[in-house]
Amino acid sequence: MSWVTKWWGGESRADPAGREGASRRTAAESLLASLLTMAWVVEARDPYTGGHLWRVSRYAWLVAQAMGLPPADVARISLGGFLHDLGKVAVPDAILRKAGTLSADEYAVIQTHPTMGVRMLAGHPLATVVRNAVGLHHERPDGRGYPRGLSNRLFCQAPRGEL
Repeated sequence: MSWVTKWWGGESRADPAGREGASRRTAAESLLASLLTMAWVVEARDPYTGGHLWRVSRYAWLVAQAMGLPPADVARISLGGFLHDLGKVAVPDAILRKAGTLSADEYAVIQTHPTMGVRMLAGHPLATVVRNAVGLHHERPDGRGYPRGLSNRLFCQAPRGEL
């Protein structure tokens, strides 16, 4: 069993003996590994991110575990933590690496990274697993987050579904 399978939740439940599962696990592992590669690109590009994605993923995993969520949900939440800043690869270096305070226009560009991350996931077979983590991670219960300004009411209506 590879590290990807262990991280994602273990043996194939459809075929525990492994007769058909080997090729399915390989395909699933490849898809998952492709998402993780996307996150590593973000880590490599943004100096601030160095370790940030790993820490967010680990904290998300710990919280989901403490909540007693099923293993598949724990894995989904942890993966979402790792990929949440995917859209930062679409932010120009001059803005992403700026040492000083961002102008209003520069901050507006930063605020596009959740939407850009969702666009980057488009077409990936596992996009629905992490889409909300990528697209909604700057939303706030009071509705003052970005990119959509969603309120707590909307979060409660679709915690796992598509918003």
